[in-house]
Amino acid sequence: MPDHTGDEERHPILEDHGYKILKQLGKGSYATVKLAFSERHKTNVAVKIISKRDALGEYLDKFLPREIHIVKMLKHPHLIVFLQVDNIQNKTDLCKPTFSMRL
Repeated sequence: MPDHTGDEERHPILEDHGYKILKQLGKGSYATVKLAFSERHKTNVAVKIISKRDALGEYLDKFLPREIHIVKMLKHPHLIVFLQVDNIQNKTDLCKPTFSMRL
């Protein structure tokens, strides 16, 4: 069951994909990381949401695929575990690549 922090913000598009956003964990130049409860995985996860509108082409074409590749290979009980990649459609960005990780 998700922990309710009182810092919740509604994200209908992510909710449609089975994520209940609990709070924001961090924000960078091209991405925001949210703590969410995943209905599919039945656990809290970190969801990294990349803005195609803000990200440079080189980041999307070169660095993001490399980051996903590296995170998928991580296997250690004290590190995050890669779960899945999604492309979530919304009205302002054509689509937002997202990936979720078990904490």
